[in-house]
Amino acid sequence: MNIRRLLAAAGITITGLLGMSVVTPVAAQASTTYVYDVYHYQVCQRQGHFGASFYNPWDPGSWYCYDLSVPLGVTWAGGLDINGWCAEKYNGTHAELTSGDVWGWRCIKRV
Repeated sequence: MNIRRLLAAAGITITGLLGMSVVTPVAAQASTTYVYDVYHYQVCQRQGHFGASFYNPWDPGSWYCYDLSVPLGVTWAGGLDINGWCAEKYNGTHAELTSGDVWGWRCIKRV
């Protein structure tokens, strides 16, 4: 009875090891990446503001939306929702920074 158990245990172990050695890795599938430009003024207009600007060309987070006010004034209106704009404009995309300046924002979709 004990020998049967030992053989069964050894058989399971050997089968398990052989099964693992026979398994081959699945080749990675090629993926496609779609890259779209971000139009910052459109991002702000989607948020209900007049336009977009930035205060530091080397800081990608320095974009802001602004509104025009009377008489001839400019009012700071807040930050940009680039990720939301990308998802709405190009279905299934998200915002990614591709370089270290204000023009580095892109909408990216990997398939």
